[in-house]
Amino acid sequence: MDTLQELITGRFTWFNFIFAALILVGLYAGLIALDRLLKELIIGRRWQAWLQQLLHYVITLYEPVAAILLSVIFVFINPVVNGILLALLILSGFQHLRDYLSGRIVRLENVIKPGKSLRSQGIQGMVSNLGMLGLQLKTSDGLHLIRYARLLAEGYTLVSGEDSGGFYRLKVAPLPEKEEQKLGAVHLLDLLATAPYLDLNHQPEIRPASDDGKRMEASILLKEERHLYDLLPLMKEWGYEARPVGEV
Repeated sequence: MDTLQELITGRFTWFNFIFAALILVGLYAGLIALDRLLKELIIGRRWQAWLQQLLHYVITLYEPVAAILLSVIFVFINPVVNGILLALLILSGFQHLRDYLSGRIVRLENVIKPGKSLRSQGIQGMVSNLGMLGLQLKTSDGLHLIRYARLLAEGYTLVSGEDSGGFYRLKVAPLPEKEEQKLGAVHLLDLLATAPYLDLNHQPEIRPASDDGKRMEASILLKEERHLYDLLPLMKEWGYEARPVGEV
């Protein structure tokens, strides 16, 4: 009975809320940094792929779990007032909350990715970006935003075939004369961020293609398909030899 009374009168303070928020934000930043570091480490292709997949699940689930923890602390600061405020906030933004949680499901499934060709709601195109509340589908007549809740409710089809639109997977390796320099994944990601040809709605992804870490596979989204022939010479200037996957 005393414990219940403590909860009703408020067990937590604003200091607890702010402290918890700082801890949770710090942990999230650490997970993102670890994800970036993992792209550079050389620990074997199989182990690296497994760890990246595990980290993907952890980061995907971390956001809603952290939000729930903060919400609980917020309510217990003042259960009556803050509980009513939180309930009103959830009700007013219910559709956004539904889309956000549906988006977590889509990300956990990890089958819809930028560059994939998808058909839903009578629209077919290339997935260009996975946002917080919906995905962007790039078609011949422009960008379409499809909300996650509606996507799951109405269903979708991943169209088989090669990567489409301006999405490319590249085989990348340092030029022979540059092999002694440490031109790894993080260095390449930093350079790609400066390239004017990339659509940065999709952050470039780089995976090791050999156990020594010298050969890599990069997944990139270009603003236009023709930009591929501008990007490849630019990467050569940076010290990398690159060609689309599938070319000999």
